[in-house]
Amino acid sequence: MPAVDFDDLVAMQDPTVRAPSSSGSRVRHSAPPKAPTPQKDVPPVMVVQHWDWKSDPTGRWMSEKYDGCRAWWDGKNLVSRRGNIFAAPDWFKARLPKVRLDGELWLGRGRFAEASGVCRGGSSSDWKHMKFLVFDAPDAPGGFEQRLVALHTEVQFAGFDQLIVVEQVQVQSRAHLEKLLDEVETGGGEGLVLRHANSAYTAGDSLDAQKVVKVRTAEAVVVGHTKGKGNRDQGCGSLVCRLPNGNTFKCGSGLSFKLVMTPPPVGTTITFGYKKMTDAGVPREPRFIRIRDDI
Repeated sequence: MPAVDFDDLVAMQDPTVRAPSSSGSRVRHSAPPKAPTPQKDVPPVMVVQHWDWKSDPTGRWMSEKYDGCRAWWDGKNLVSRRGNIFAAPDWFKARLPKVRLDGELWLGRGRFAEASGVCRGGSSSDWKHMKFLVFDAPDAPGGFEQRLVALHTEVQFAGFDQLIVVEQVQVQSRAHLEKLLDEVETGGGEGLVLRHANSAYTAGDSLDAQKVVKVRTAEAVVVGHTKGKGNRDQGCGSLVCRLPNGNTFKCGSGLSFKLVMTPPPVGTTITFGYKKMTDAGVPREPRFIRIRDDI
């Protein structure tokens, strides 16, 4: 079955539901979840889907998939996909155009945790190293190619070195795509994003924007922990996680010693990798990647 994109998962899940366990491991639940926060204004971002590895990518535009914090510029503030306002200093925001932009706040490959920390509460000096990589101007007329022209114009007019248009390369063949994917992954990047040349900017899930990664990634919410065994007997064996379809699964692979001893609490959103979805709708061979504290 096609991969499911879970980037739109954030809402707190019920931590009292026990996950099924074939091994009989006891599930331990943490403290009750915090009270729900007031409803935020959620920006109408386009959510990329997984490429199916079957369709012909020739003619599409491709760019690197950056491991930063997705950011929506509304003309006044940089906002996360969940409506949280990032802690950008006034001098940074003053250099951005007054038009809406969709992009990524990025410090460099493999530096997601640092970028997330800066976005949530970094000092003004920390933002001197932050780049706002933009890949779309949602309000510009026309298809993707036409919006790119408008985007370049806005960025050039702004004249801000930390505001950068994401480089787009037109796919010549599947071999061309795979070559670029290998280069990006070898260099420590996450993967690529494909865009249709004439596609409109639409809010929510869209097959006009697809991510190309060898290991598929998704998000889930921690709803419990299993007791560790063996070299983990003093800590957590695995995280019990819930998908938006209601299915639960256990994710123990990829946990560092620190996370085994102090696992992410119930209600935490995590990113995990997996090979495929089973017919039952659960990930096969899930592996913990990181805590998503930027959304």
